[in-house]
Amino acid sequence: MRPKSEWGKNLGEKWKHCWFCDQKWLRAILHFDSGSVEPTVGETLTGATSGDTGVVTGSDLILGTYAGGDAVGVVKMSTPTGYHSIQRTIFEDDEAINGSTGGSNMLTANKAGAVLQQGIIYPKKDMIKYKGKWMCRWHADWYIKSKVREENRMNLAELERERGKE
Repeated sequence: MRPKSEWGKNLGEKWKHCWFCDQKWLRAILHFDSGSVEPTVGETLTGATSGDTGVVTGSDLILGTYAGGDAVGVVKMSTPTGYHSIQRTIFEDDEAINGSTGGSNMLTANKAGAVLQQGIIYPKKDMIKYKGKWMCRWHADWYIKSKVREENRMNLAELERERGKE
């Protein structure tokens, strides 16, 4: 099994999103306990052991208090990185979570967090990468043909201008 530090990196993913059909978005949810500092919106949280990260979009306190160091709740995050790409988990159970403004060990992960994904996905074998963008076969065919037509029109216009000079 790969070490968690390699999870979520491009390890030959089997599914891709079409650039035209639908852009994917990723969100993460982390349940925490032993919270001593309230996460703030826009703050980046980082796992002390895993190195996984996410940007806080909101949090809900369920029990306890931050001042007492016994806060229990949920943090919602955007742009998760380092997560396990197949199991869609982020952070490790009982991992200390550090905040960019909250400091080190501000929360303790209670179980691994979940990464949520939305968007149309296609098997990688049915995708075409053109100029750095992944497209489904239908959109790749349409896009490439339209680009070729456009280039041919430009070349034809140049030819006609050259002929007009004679």
